Amino acid sequence: MKLLRLVTVYFKPIPEGWRSWQARIGEVCVSTHGCAEVDERLRLLLGAEVHLTQPPALSPTQVVQIPETERRIAEQALETAANLVSIAEECHRSISSPTPCVALLPEDGEERAWLEASGGMELTRVAYGRGSVDLELDELQAALWDRLDGLALLAEALAHDHATGKLHDFVRVFERAFTVTSTNLVTPLARFLAGAPGDFSRSEVERWLVGLRHPATHADRREAFLTEADVSPAIPRMQIGAYDVLLNKDQWRSTSSARRDTWRPTCWVGSDNTTIHVVKGREAKLQFHALDDFGRYPRDLSGFIRDPPDGWWCRKPREESLLSGSLIVHAPE
Repeated sequence: MKLLRLVTVYFKPIPEGWRSWQARIGEVCVSTHGCAEVDERLRLLLGAEVHLTQPPALSPTQVVQIPETERRIAEQALETAANLVSIAEECHRSISSPTPCVALLPEDGEERAWLEASGGMELTRVAYGRGSVDLELDELQAALWDRLDGLALLAEALAHDHATGKLHDFVRVFERAFTVTSTNLVTPLARFLAGAPGDFSRSEVERWLVGLRHPATHADRREAFLTEADVSPAIPRMQIGAYDVLLNKDQWRSTSSARRDTWRPTCWVGSDNTTIHVVKGREAKLQFHALDDFGRYPRDLSGFIRDPPDGWWCRKPREESLLSGSLIVHAPE
C-alpha cells in the first residue's frame, strides 16, 4: 500500500514548461495531477507517493489513521520539489492543501477490501482565528507620538504576506520596546502580557522568542530549522501581543514591564487558537484561517478534488472528527 500526500502549489510569475512532470526526491515519487492558471499564477496539484512498510493503524472505532512518519517524508519531498521549481525559475511559490489532501493507494484486492471494511479515514478540521483591533486614528496618533519607531516596525510586520516575515518583525517590535535581545526578552515580555486580555503564559512567550524565533532565523549549526508552516499558528496571538506592547507599554525603550491603560481589544483569540473572546456591545470582526487535516498547510478553498481517480482511497469517516471552538463574551469595563 502507498500513501499519497497532495498539495496545491502556486507559482508567480508563471514558469513555462512545468505543467506536467515527475521527479524522484530520494525514495519518494513526486508528480503533477493537474494544472491551471489562476489570477496570473500557475496552480499545480502535486502528489507524493510513499510506500508503507505495514498497513496503517486503526483507531478503537476502526477508523484508518494516517502514519505520521511517512506523511512527513512525503511533505518534505513536496516542499523540495516546489522549492526546486521556485529556484530554477526565480519565482514566488506558496503551498496549500486541496480537499482531500491525502489518499491511500491499495496495490491489490486484499488491501482494498481491508480499507473498505474500515470506518473511513481519520480527518480533523483545523482552523485558527484572529480578532479585530478596533482603533480610531486620532487616539492612535496621540498614544504613539513617543514611539514612532515601534509604529514603523509594526507596520513592517503587517506588510508581510509570509508568516516567517511577520514573526521576525513582531520580535523586533518586542525588542525595541524592551531594549533587550530576544533571548533575554522572555521574562519582561511575559510579565507585561500577564496583565493583558488573552491569558498569555510565560511558556507561550518563550515559544515565540526561543522555540520559534531562533530556528526560524538561524540555520548555521542546528540540524533542523523552521519554515512558514511551522510558525503560522503563532502569528495571530503574536500580533495581538505586539499591538498591546506598542499601545500599552508605559515606558517605551525600557526593560520595565509596567503597563498603561491606553487600549483594550474588543475581540481576541484564546491560547488554544480556537476560543474567541469578544466584549459585549462592541463591534467585532473575526477572521478564520483553515488548515489542512494535519495542521500543516493552509487549506486551499478553491482546490476541491470532486472526482478522485478510482485507484485513490480517501473515504471520509462516518463521523468526522472536528476541532471545535467556543465563544466567550466579556462584560464591558
